[in-house]
Amino acid sequence: MMDTIDMMTICKTTYTRVLRTKSLYVLLACVLVLVGAAHLYTDLTCGRQKELMFDTGAALLTLVGLMTALMVTFDIARDLREKVAMILLSKPLGRTHYLAGKFLGVVWLMTINLLILTAGMMLVLHWEFKEWKWDFLQIACSTWGAMVMTTAMGVLFASFLSELPAALLTVAVFVIGNSTEALARAQGGAQFIFSLLPNFCLLDFKAEIGNGICAPWGLLVISVAYGLIYSLFLLSLASIMFHKRDL
Repeated sequence: MMDTIDMMTICKTTYTRVLRTKSLYVLLACVLVLVGAAHLYTDLTCGRQKELMFDTGAALLTLVGLMTALMVTFDIARDLREKVAMILLSKPLGRTHYLAGKFLGVVWLMTINLLILTAGMMLVLHWEFKEWKWDFLQIACSTWGAMVMTTAMGVLFASFLSELPAALLTVAVFVIGNSTEALARAQGGAQFIFSLLPNFCLLDFKAEIGNGICAPWGLLVISVAYGLIYSLFLLSLASIMFHKRDL
């Protein structure tokens, strides 16, 4: 019971500390400006403004979600560097609960950021097309699932690496997980390694939805569930690695 309370305290502290990161505010402000200018895409396309707006919205959601998710690698590293983690773990707090608190705190902030951008994009789409484009919510939900998985990856790599290698490796796995062509060309051992990596393509609906093909909500739920289950797997690995780390 006390571990759970301490975990939620770490979650709140992590959320508050990451919220103070000025670079996120600058990024969010720039993205909101781009979202607000989305109605100008009509002048740049030949009747395909919906596809361009959906692709741009999805890219902006991914950018903000990825930048927020990477904050977990720097936050855990700062705790270790400043000996804050040692002080926390000297109390009756398990290492697993510590990592879970960090993960939930960043996911909390990432969820709020994505909600703000999704609301802004929905308003712009309504302004442009005079109707609510509810299918964009499918892109937002799938992006959220992918970013939860990315945050869990960041926690895993931060559990045994310093901040820069952890952040770079998180981005590298994210890029590979979105590379369907590389997966298709892989042979032998490479194919086996790729099969173990998170498959972000299962959470990518922007091409279909942007072209007017609405994905079944049941498929979306299954895809997001895959992201959450894989995140639990990554957090379990992170807990094992963190328990072996000499603090």
